[in-house]
Amino acid sequence: MSANKTETINPSSYEHKTTGRKFGEAAFEGFATFLFMCTIFFSRGDVKVFVFGFWVILSIFGGITGAHVNPAITVGFYFTEQDWTFGLMKMGLYFLFQFTGCIVGVLLGYPFLQNNGQMFFIGTGKETLGEAFFAEFFFTGTFFFVIAVVTHAKYPPSNIAPINTALIISWFYMAATVGGPLSGSAFNPAVLLAINVTASFTRGKAALREVPYMLLGEITGVIVFALIYKYIYCPFLEHIKEENTKEYEDFTPVKTKIIEA
Repeated sequence: MSANKTETINPSSYEHKTTGRKFGEAAFEGFATFLFMCTIFFSRGDVKVFVFGFWVILSIFGGITGAHVNPAITVGFYFTEQDWTFGLMKMGLYFLFQFTGCIVGVLLGYPFLQNNGQMFFIGTGKETLGEAFFAEFFFTGTFFFVIAVVTHAKYPPSNIAPINTALIISWFYMAATVGGPLSGSAFNPAVLLAINVTASFTRGKAALREVPYMLLGEITGVIVFALIYKYIYCPFLEHIKEENTKEYEDFTPVKTKIIEA
């Protein structure tokens, strides 16, 4: 490297966190995911009931862990934050506790809530695997996109946190309602695997038939929409904001002071 050039390095915020904080955040992420899974069982598939529980989880844990409660969302942020080394460590810890939270939630849900045999499936069973893949791809991807937009560091849609949370919940409600008949509205690899693998003990391989297509849809969906957010939405948004600021400054009247001779 030339002596006349300097290399700018973006420090990782995750790198400088203590080990205790890293594991603490991951543990709370697991607890949030456990509550998320319990909310699924308690609501018994009623989206209108579920979204209120989801809203509470986002509000409580958002400031601690980001309240991903979803490995797909964690993957999406890995691609937007692009902290390739220490972000990988964060993603691994989050995965561990997210899946643990889901498994514990399932173990609680099946025997105590008597939801035996519940699993995500392709709607009525008449839809094709391609339709299920597309539903998981599109709605998981756009769900992440909305979350990323709402949590934009400089230009969130609103400076009022409850309004931003409401935007996330509203999109999820729409996605779950529309995607339900196509894929069962999983949109979450940990939830999908925890419930379908458990369901396979009583329903056999039929419970796992669509899982690979749905998982592929979820992961590719968040990666595609994460890249759209990172390389198309953010640059354009920041350009517009800066342009609007410049226009405002150009048209701001200049204060003058008249000095009498």
